[in-house]
Amino acid sequence: MSDNLKKYLFSQSPSPPRRLFGIRTKIVVPFVLLFLLCLLLVGSIAVNQVTGSVERRLDPRRLGELVSRAGFPLNEASLERIRKIIDCEIVSFSADFDLLATTLPEEKRGPLREWLKRRGASFRPSEMMRDSGFPGYYFVSHEVTAAPGDRSQPAGLLLAVSESVMKSEKMKTVRPIIIAAVIGTVLIIIIGLYISHTITRPLRELTSFASELRVEGSEQINLDKQIVVYSRDETRDLANAFNAMLERLRSSESQLVEGEKMAAIGSIATGMAHEIRNPLSSIRMTVQLLLRRTEDEKIKSELELILREIERLSFTLSELLIFARPPRPGLAGTDVARLVDETLGILRPQFEHHDVEVDRDYAADLPPVALDHNHFKQVLMNLMINSIEAMPGGGGIAISMSVENGDFTFRMRDTGEGVPPELGDRIFDPFFTTKGGGSGLGLAVTKIIVESHDGTIQYSSDSGGTEFTIRIPHHEIEEGKSKESEIEEEIRKLEKR
Repeated sequence: MSDNLKKYLFSQSPSPPRRLFGIRTKIVVPFVLLFLLCLLLVGSIAVNQVTGSVERRLDPRRLGELVSRAGFPLNEASLERIRKIIDCEIVSFSADFDLLATTLPEEKRGPLREWLKRRGASFRPSEMMRDSGFPGYYFVSHEVTAAPGDRSQPAGLLLAVSESVMKSEKMKTVRPIIIAAVIGTVLIIIIGLYISHTITRPLRELTSFASELRVEGSEQINLDKQIVVYSRDETRDLANAFNAMLERLRSSESQLVEGEKMAAIGSIATGMAHEIRNPLSSIRMTVQLLLRRTEDEKIKSELELILREIERLSFTLSELLIFARPPRPGLAGTDVARLVDETLGILRPQFEHHDVEVDRDYAADLPPVALDHNHFKQVLMNLMINSIEAMPGGGGIAISMSVENGDFTFRMRDTGEGVPPELGDRIFDPFFTTKGGGSGLGLAVTKIIVESHDGTIQYSSDSGGTEFTIRIPHHEIEEGKSKESEIEEEIRKLEKR
């Protein structure tokens, strides 16, 4: 991993705040609190309903109707019958608040009699009351109109309900609510834990995956991993975003490595241009001078061999310079058919030496294509030399060209051994080669030149050979070299001198 990417990934940042509550707690606790609040509300309503039910049972109007329709003295026997009907205790008292009759137990009558004398005057008809002077009961008073001088009829009645009965009635209502609250709380916790588990499990997987990215004991990060989340909710979107981030990091790392490599090669190539090209030009001129002066055929043959090796070195150096400093193409209308024929003519000796036949399938009157003449010539030479080297025992090359659908298309297929599938696009990587004596720059430089023309280069390969396809946008342009291309050629001529 490059130093720049390390700085980006491992730059110090403020420590995250300490986590107080986990996601599970934040999910389960609000559910439980909401459920308990609802139960509290329901329980309060239910208790009020029970209290209202008891108050309705103590409604004195019911007792007044019974008394008015009874037509018999309200002695203890008649009060007991009425108590069974209205399900509450009854107390009758005179105008002087003397106890006349009651359904209360015998032991309660003495305290009741004293209480009536002491508190009777403060009774308010039809109002529920609870007095500490006679604890344990809720009372409601009712006035009764008796005949003048008739001491057998009471002047007033009290309806009484025991506090234990009230509590029992309330508990009958509250107990199911409490049971439901306990069961519901347990169910809510279980459901909440399950829901939180479904949410936190993918998040834990993401956290674990992120911690595993870092190689133990180093600052290296394994960017080749991919996280897989099987959920179909936002966590999958998060995982996809995480994977996309890793992909961008991989791309950034590749670009950084490539940039550093290009910078290093550019520095080397610049030094080589000064240290090798100038002496090489002097050697070339000396060999050419010796060729003109000698008449010995054996010496001429040796000098021509030296000259070819010089040209090979110069060609390799040019590729290295192009790779290190990709040139801007000088576009001009180019007769591509003539350019291909010219390149085939230059390489004819090699085709003949390796017993390679060339099949041309293109029209001689193809329209001019906006290309850099010299750069595209180098592309053609690289591809043809690559095919020749792929067929050491001889074979064939088929070349076709066309201009259609706004693109210039160049195809070249050979009958070599083909490219192993596992190599993929690595064949375009700089310095990658499967040949012992190759520089590994030919196809890399070819790709750079094609892409500088806004074009693309692809290949397909099988056991029957390899086919390269180049597509370059076609623009209407007049045939002829551009000024930029002519200037570049002049500079190259001066460098050779």
